[in-house]
Amino acid sequence: MAHGTPKTIFITSFHPLILRNIFSTELLEILRARGVRPIALVPGDKQKFFQDELKGCVQTEGVKERLEWRDFWLRTLALASINTRSLDIKWRTELKWSSAFFLSFIFSMSFGQRVVRTLSSLLVPRFPFSELLARYSPGLVFSTDIQNEYDVRMCHAARDLGILVIGMVRSWDTLTTKGLLQIIPDILIVQNEIQAKEAVTLHHIPEERVHIVGIPHYDRYQKESRAARESFFSRIGGDSQRPLILFAPVGDRYLSSNTVDRDVLQILDQTLPPQYQILVRYPPDDHVSFLQGKYRQNEGRILFDKPRGRQEQAGTNEELTRDNDMHLADTLHWSDLVVCGPSTICIDAAFFDTPVILVGFDGYEERPYFESIRRYFDYNHWQPILESGGVKLARGADECASHVKKYLNDPTCDFAGRERIVREQAYRRDGMATERLARILLSYVGNA
Repeated sequence: MAHGTPKTIFITSFHPLILRNIFSTELLEILRARGVRPIALVPGDKQKFFQDELKGCVQTEGVKERLEWRDFWLRTLALASINTRSLDIKWRTELKWSSAFFLSFIFSMSFGQRVVRTLSSLLVPRFPFSELLARYSPGLVFSTDIQNEYDVRMCHAARDLGILVIGMVRSWDTLTTKGLLQIIPDILIVQNEIQAKEAVTLHHIPEERVHIVGIPHYDRYQKESRAARESFFSRIGGDSQRPLILFAPVGDRYLSSNTVDRDVLQILDQTLPPQYQILVRYPPDDHVSFLQGKYRQNEGRILFDKPRGRQEQAGTNEELTRDNDMHLADTLHWSDLVVCGPSTICIDAAFFDTPVILVGFDGYEERPYFESIRRYFDYNHWQPILESGGVKLARGADECASHVKKYLNDPTCDFAGRERIVREQAYRRDGMATERLARILLSYVGNA
């Protein structure tokens, strides 16, 4: 490589899922075995946590998190620069900005996107990444969440210095819900062919720059054995002799005055035969207010699981650790059925061939569409899931109860659809996603 030390790679982690998605995989081990020095750029107030969690596997640099008006303004322009059904709904709900439709009409065109990217390159602050890049002279930077504001800063700072930029799409929904990629990386890594198409058609990334690897943290699901049934049920306080239904509430973040989760749990309690246990898995870093304390008297029937990382500071984004992820895998493996709202847990469940019912109704209420849980299933990223035939979407209490009974009677129902979900979302079920990712990084840092 022409720039600096070719065996140093910067890897970002400014979103709570990156610890699981990237750093808890075998990537660091593979890179270090090939003589590469990975340096993790992490939030400054979490640097010690990362050092403890990764146990010396990677050098860390803490970055003080402080966004400016320019970051927020450019984020708004980026959101207006992609025309999707998902963003149309978001503008009418949580974003609530009437001017968005006019901005979207202008900036979602190819010329408008070029304007936004030019403004981003001119206005995005480089602090503190320019100094870090000058100090270490990495052979490349690996942005694990290329739409994150801090990742955008680092990518522009690296581009200024002529350092290769490899970006990655963090999740299945980000290309259609998080706005325009403010910088076109030298290489863009995606999880599957759906994202590859979105990158080219929506974000106008040159097709030859897009590489598909799969979902790296699924490699562990493929390779590692699950906890023994007795051990798992002891962990959750359940009875290993009884079947288990997993209920993953939507959480208060996505629904105002969230009575939906309370109502759905009541429907499940009334529908399921008495031998079934219900494990309520709280969403990480969120609350489900109308469930607090309601079912304590029914602990033999309804169990509660509140996954927490070791970064247990109230009001902060908690990192999803390897142990958290292995507990989720054990939970899905030993569950007979998953009932959830609009959550990625439906893809995780499909990987374990566990039937899934999606809650597409508002409990016992009738809410307007833009206040309803129904709207989330009209987002772009949900359409391949719904079209797969691998899940049941319940649009009412009676339909939910009917789906529950059908899956309990025949757990093999919709097996082909669940396989399609895994194939379309995870690319390949071969346990090699991390290896494919590492191969790309190594080839460009000069160690292939």
